[in-house]
Amino acid sequence: MKLKPFLTILPAFLLIILVLQSCVSKQPGSWKNDQIAEKDRKEFHKLNDELFKQLKVNDEKQLENIMSKEFIETPHKERKIELVSNRAKTDNYSLLDEYYVINRYKDADTIKTGTKGLNSYTLNYPA
Repeated sequence: MKLKPFLTILPAFLLIILVLQSCVSKQPGSWKNDQIAEKDRKEFHKLNDELFKQLKVNDEKQLENIMSKEFIETPHKERKIELVSNRAKTDNYSLLDEYYVINRYKDADTIKTGTKGLNSYTLNYPA
């Protein structure tokens, strides 16, 4: 057996496996609070901080960098931004729960919080 060709094929094979493994997308589902990967949570917090910063000054052009394509195309988005901006200036907010969702369905999805009693809630939203 020739060892030299094997030693050149092995690293290439391992590299291909590593690349293909990193291309695997996450499965649909929802993650709440500490179930969300720390790296993702930090990125979400950074985006939320930027969003509220731009909302408080009602900077529509900067907000478009964060908005989805669908929201940018929404009629009367300027008025919606203005209304939310006015509320962001006057109110303080605290984080109740955070969710990371990869939608199961194309048109809408539901998140069940798993809480019971007076403080239980369900999130229904268009996807």
